[in-house]
Amino acid sequence: SLALLEEARALGNATEELIPLIFYEIGYTHRQLHNLGESVKWYQQALDSHPESVDVHIARGNYFFAVGDEAKADREFEWARTLGLESEAARLGIVVQHLARGRQEHAIRELQALTGEMTSRKGRALLAELFLESGRDDEGQAVIEALAGKDPRGAITLYRKGRLALLQQ
Repeated sequence: SLALLEEARALGNATEELIPLIFYEIGYTHRQLHNLGESVKWYQQALDSHPESVDVHIARGNYFFAVGDEAKADREFEWARTLGLESEAARLGIVVQHLARGRQEHAIRELQALTGEMTSRKGRALLAELFLESGRDDEGQAVIEALAGKDPRGAITLYRKGRLALLQQ
């Protein structure tokens, strides 16, 4: 796959939108191959060609997190959050990073902001799970009830209510 991405980059006839994507994918492929130095080089090229790319800022944040530079990782994630306020996927990606770093309260605050600003069933579901895991059963139950909405007997609603019951035992 790396050879094909390099070939696409070398063609030189990619659209403005495709160029940062190609750079990003080359960087991602290098990261998967554990070539972190090459990875960050390609992420930087992607960012140079498209500084507003939320995905590239998240990727760079992941890189800095992987090499132990949490201050730089935080800056990249904050840029991604600022640029991607309307992007549910970007904000959920930031939540995942908080969780990977053991920052459950940060993740909860981000999910509360996300679910307060936009309809995000995924965000609400994850928020309910985090509330339940952290012993905040009343808050988890309230989110579960809000998620149930029009389908109080749906499989997912029943599953979440079952999880709540198990955690309360």
